Amino acid sequence: MGQVLRIRRLCTHKADADAKIKQFASRLTQRGHKLDDLLPIFTRAEKNATEYLKRCSTSRNGLSNRKSTSSERQLFYHIQFHPEDPPSKEIQQVWRETVSHPEGEPELSSMDNQFKQKVGKSKLVVAYSRPLNLRNRFTVRDIHCRGRAVSEYLVE
Repeated sequence: MGQVLRIRRLCTHKADADAKIKQFASRLTQRGHKLDDLLPIFTRAEKNATEYLKRCSTSRNGLSNRKSTSSERQLFYHIQFHPEDPPSKEIQQVWRETVSHPEGEPELSSMDNQFKQKVGKSKLVVAYSRPLNLRNRFTVRDIHCRGRAVSEYLVE
């Protein structure tokens, strides 16, 4: 849980961080989550945050760089959720078998694109969105500017 790490990094004093984490847990329980379910998650998050903060800055940067290069290898397939669609595991399996790692063919990640650069994509992430509901269809959303521009409030 990244929020625990964020709180630990932002707070100078341990007591302040503990209070903010307690407040965060309280808000989650107020939203209907059970404390028995949250406790192991918070325990693991606290352990991960402590281990991460013990690392030197170069080690942290290396971990961050590995995560960013990992995300660069991902290809996102956005689809509106429908209960009769095949599950994401099946979509990913078909993608691996036909596009990413076809039998007897070179892998997609090792191929060059039209600009002679490596494609580099090796993982498909199926990202679902929910279908529109009645509120989305019938509620008028008027987001046009109705007042002064934000820059007019700035004082030089």
